[in-house]
Amino acid sequence: MTMDYKIRFAYEATGQLTRFTDYQDVKYRSRSVFSFHWPETLQAWLSQSDTIRNHMKHFPAFDTTGFRKCQITAIQTCILIYQPKWFIHQS
Repeated sequence: MTMDYKIRFAYEATGQLTRFTDYQDVKYRSRSVFSFHWPETLQAWLSQSDTIRNHMKHFPAFDTTGFRKCQITAIQTCILIYQPKWFIHQS
């Protein structure tokens, strides 16, 4: 009897650094985290249709209403070069 399963989440810990990987991301890579996720959080992620990073690759059209020209340029540049960390820090 063979069991086919796929590991979705992985943690690597060195004692000083903990890294997390979600293998469902299209371009998965490990990221630094400060602690392990709660089991409830991982369970919620398993029930979602896609990962947060995969959703970020499919933004709806950008509505520029209420933004200044410099803000529009910064947001459009961020989306074009796909720097999600910078984008989140700026919001």
